Amino acid sequence: APSTLQQFLAIFESAAVGIVVVRPDRTVLDANPAYADLVGITPAEIRGRDVLEVTHPEDRDVAAAAIEEMVAGRMPQSRLEQRYVRAGGEVLWVSVSTSCVVDPATDAPRLISLVHDVTDQVAHRDALAHFATHDPLTGVANRALLEARLQGPDRRTEHPDRHMAVLYVDVDGFKAVNDALGHGHGDRLLQDVAFRIQGALRPDDLVARLGGDEFAVLCVVGSPGEALWIASRLQAAMSAPFVLDERALEVSCSVGVAVAGTGEVASLELLSRADRAMYRAKRSRPGQVATYRPEVDGVAVRTTREPAVGIEPTT
Repeated sequence: APSTLQQFLAIFESAAVGIVVVRPDRTVLDANPAYADLVGITPAEIRGRDVLEVTHPEDRDVAAAAIEEMVAGRMPQSRLEQRYVRAGGEVLWVSVSTSCVVDPATDAPRLISLVHDVTDQVAHRDALAHFATHDPLTGVANRALLEARLQGPDRRTEHPDRHMAVLYVDVDGFKAVNDALGHGHGDRLLQDVAFRIQGALRPDDLVARLGGDEFAVLCVVGSPGEALWIASRLQAAMSAPFVLDERALEVSCSVGVAVAGTGEVASLELLSRADRAMYRAKRSRPGQVATYRPEVDGVAVRTTREPAVGIEPTT
């Protein structure tokens, strides 16, 4: 009958899952063919190397800490999801389950890791997470993500001279585009609008589609004037005609601006204030910018959207 060692070696060589045996100093003692396929080199080339050589640089500190904890006896096993960098440079996600055992022949501790390729699962999970927080038509954030950011802490506002601001953006005359050209062209226009808004913003600003032809921008500013500067950039981005099937459309946007006061915690109220300011701007004349004014907008009740005004040139 085969010995226990022979049985282990047979499993080790034929297992579909990657297996690697490591000394406490992280030196690889042995690796099976499945592990070698994962990292892109032969088992003979793996032996004697630091096991973390194949771990992505950004994930090495966590992996090294887990090994240290197991070798010290403070943690019997670990399970990590991390990235590997294959010999050819390809990055893949792996699930690494590691146990610390004692070699009965030498009484020396050994780390045995089972390694699974989970790249497809991670990609699927990330796609689901992205779908839950982003608008499927334009690819920008959706209302859920915007509201979560509004209600969560933002370290950038801890300095007394930094304030959260919301810009509420409405595309003027969008209904006229839909009615005249059809919803397909309307959708393409919204995609182009979202692209231009993103291009006008700073890297840390967040743009979200709230629904229909309404967008919001969440940003941190040093003053109301800085928020107005961002609004002017948005309007400048709309100044060039949008071309749909060789048809040039001049489209403007009305923008409402609300900036949190000193010491004020950002909340959904900030979005509501910007919404009210936007409607005041739109009532004044499409293509305008208005800042939230408590004496005017503070008691205002949002009215029904006014009739479509047609496609207006940017002013």
